[in-house]
Amino acid sequence: MTLRTEEFHADRMSECLKLMEGRHNFRAFTSRLGYIKHIKIPDGTLIKMERTDDEFFRNIYGIEVNECTCPVYEDEFVRENFTFYQVRINGKGFLHNQIRRMVGAAISVSEGRICLDDVEAMMKNPDVGWNSRAFAAPAHGLYLER
Repeated sequence: MTLRTEEFHADRMSECLKLMEGRHNFRAFTSRLGYIKHIKIPDGTLIKMERTDDEFFRNIYGIEVNECTCPVYEDEFVRENFTFYQVRINGKGFLHNQIRRMVGAAISVSEGRICLDDVEAMMKNPDVGWNSRAFAAPAHGLYLER
């Protein structure tokens, strides 16, 4: 994901992401599409069902934030004026938009749009919902690695 921001504090972003490690209810971090699951029945038909409260819990085994080189091209101007970070989230099964919202919330904390308490509130009480001052990180640059 590529974002350009003036007020960015990588240490705050990392601290926010560390809060998300472990088993948590990520309902506040999914879009409405994440509230529905698709189940294939024996005849091959897909049916849609609402997720139960327990199905919003996800295990995040680890999150790494590392400074890296520009993933697209090497240029002196870019190297001297921009810092790139790679965020790796290790888990099994994610909700729709969960990763984009996790990273977006962490960037929002790093920029001062929201604070760590706001993120903790979304995780401890998912009925609070998504904080509208935060944003979902863009999908470009996001990929699944096995």
